[in-house]
Formats: sequence, C-alpha cells, structure tokens
Amino acid sequence: MIQKKVLILGSYPIKNPQHGGQKRTKAIVEAYQKNFSKVQYTAIYPSQYYSDHSLTDIAVSSPTIKKINKIPNFSDIYCGEAIYIDLAVKRKLEGLIIKFKPDIIDIEQPYVYLGLRQLLHELSVSPKLIYSSHNIEFHMKVPIFTDLDIAEEEKQQAIRKIQELEKDLSQNSDMVIAVSDEDAAEYKKLGAKKVVIAPNGIDRLYPNSNNSPTRAHLKEGAYIVTKKILFIGSAHPPNWIGFEKMVSLKLGFLPTYARIYIAGGVSDYLMKTINSHSIEDLTFWQRAIACGRVSEKKLNNLLTDTDVIILPITEGGGSNLKTAEAFIANKKIVATSYAMRAYEYLASMPNLFIADKPEDFRKAIVEALDAKFISRSTEEDKLVQKVLWENCLEHMMQEVAKL
Repeated sequence: MIQKKVLILGSYPIKNPQHGGQKRTKAIVEAYQKNFSKVQYTAIYPSQYYSDHSLTDIAVSSPTIKKINKIPNFSDIYCGEAIYIDLAVKRKLEGLIIKFKPDIIDIEQPYVYLGLRQLLHELSVSPKLIYSSHNIEFHMKVPIFTDLDIAEEEKQQAIRKIQELEKDLSQNSDMVIAVSDEDAAEYKKLGAKKVVIAPNGIDRLYPNSNNSPTRAHLKEGAYIVTKKILFIGSAHPPNWIGFEKMVSLKLGFLPTYARIYIAGGVSDYLMKTINSHSIEDLTFWQRAIACGRVSEKKLNNLLTDTDVIILPITEGGGSNLKTAEAFIANKKIVATSYAMRAYEYLASMPNLFIADKPEDFRKAIVEALDAKFISRSTEEDKLVQKVLWENCLEHMMQEVAKL
C-alpha cells in the first residue's frame, strides 16, 4: 500500500455508473483504492442529471443550474467553471482540499481544471497533477455542438475554450493518461511531459444463473426468431451515426429469424428518430427491439444471451469500451477497423468479422449469424483477459506510484 493521498475529481457521480465515462472513472477510483492509502472521488455535477450520487459529491447551485438549463450541452464546461465562480461549490471544494491535503489530484476529463487551476493557485498548494483523458475532448465536441440552436460564435468559443484547456492541462500536468496510441501522440504534440496509456477495459461477465427471459425464442407470425444481434451504445453521436451508416435504418437484409437488440442511450435516440407511421419506420421496428437504458444485470444478460455483437463505429475519439465488452462476452463480433483502435492486438481472434464498407458490414452480420462458433485457445483467451480493468490500469498505477 502506497502511503499517498489521492483526490480524484470529475464532472459526474459514479455511484451507479451508466455511461462509459462513469464506468472508466469508477474503475480508476477502485484501482487507486487498491494501491494507495487514502483515496477520495468527488464529482462537481448537475443534480438534475444524476439521481444517484455519494456524500462526497458536490452539486452545483442554482445560478449554474440556470446556465446548464439554457445550454445543456455546455454542462461540463459550466460545472468546471463552478469550482471557482459558484461560491457554494468553491467553499466546499476549498474545504476538502485543505482538510484532505492530497499528494496527488487526478482530473478525470479536463473540465474541472477550468476552476481548479485558479483555486489551487489561490490556496498556494501544488499537489502532483494527473490529467486522466478519456478522449480528445475538443475533437469530440465539434459534432455535438454543430447542431446546437445557438450563435455560431458561441459554439466556436466553447470549442476553443476546451482546446486551450486541454493544452494547458497537458503542459501543466505531471502525467497525462491516454486511452490509445493515437491520443497519446496528440497529447505529446500539445506539450505533455509524460504520457501513459491505459486503454479502456471492462469488468468480468458472469453467465446467467437462470434461464433469462431474453433467451426465449420469439414467435412472430410465421417466423420464429432464433438469432440475436446486440448493439449497445450511449446517445453519443458516433454511436448512432455509425449505426445509421454501417447497419442502416433499413433492416430488410436481415434473415427473418434474426432481430437486433438495441440497448443504452442510443436506443432512446433511435426511438425518437424512427417514430413515424411510414412503411420504412414500421419495418425497422419489426426487425429491431429497443431495450432502452438497462441495469448492469440486464446488460450482463444481454451480453451472455446474444449470438452476435456489432460494433459499427466510424468516428469519435478515444477507444471503444464496448469493444472490450464484446471480447469478454466471447461472442461472434462484427466490427469496423475503427472500433478496434487500442485493441488491434485482438484482430486475429476467432469469431471476429471486420468490415469497413456499409455493404460489407451488413453482409458480415448475416455471415456471422450462421457461422460456426470457434472456441478460443488457451493463449487466445489469455490475450483477451488484457481488456479487464485490472490489467488495463496496472501500468497506470505503477507509473502514478513513482510521482
């Protein structure tokens, strides 16, 4: 056990993690707890978006909430700025830093640094700083901000603010944590002194102990549905953009015995988007089943009960946590090359179909449905275990211990 105190700061609670950022942050916090003597995670967050939170988290107050309600997509920026300009938040975090006296502050995604850098200067404290990046944020925000109904200059100012923040944080952190070689190279260009790669991972999955209802075959008219395809993703644009491009909203290519199960925030997005009474929309929902946002138990059931997992990602930064999830589930996988970033060492695994053109991707789905499942060798299975969080974060913890 390393006798150092680590304070981890982020912009969302991790008590009941749902999206990938929460899951990665929780895994990092748990890794710190296994290796360091005193560890605390504190989120500076908007309470209207997260009902599950811990006593150590700090909710922003009414003035910040009003700004977030006006432009919800700027929520991360406003929460970060709140650390210094929202007096209630500032007092709480100031008290925490004075009392906790962290040796190391780990910043999960860049936003809290907007206010933290001023607060640390004001308090005249200089703990070691770690910027734990999940992706290149200013790249990721461009498509998200594009369709916002606000002035173009306001969008560009927000993107520039994030870009400058990441550059500042990269140059002034003692260590930057990146999820892939590509991200690491970009942070070095931004001036990072030391970059450590900690790829996205996943927890172990456990087979269902009972016959889950998701396993039962469906009877639809003259058809018996015996094959299941699973697509999981948040409402983050690369997920639905990739689905629309690579799978398409026309599912007539699927055999009558197959259905696509769609889970996560992307399911909510597609239900809102594909909701007319047109033949195309009605046909889509004859071949697709919306599962919505699911619990960890239901997610585990879906992963263990499916036949094929699809990863139709064509853009976005960082690495795809769902890729790690698919390999641990040990199912047949249809993926783009882009979805394999940071997991290229698994490209020769059995039961993996890689396709980068939409027509090839759809053909690969059909081929995978009927393909014989090939068991992994002992060595292949050992290689796949590298995607477990305990292995993904091991090198990171070793490097942090040297600070």
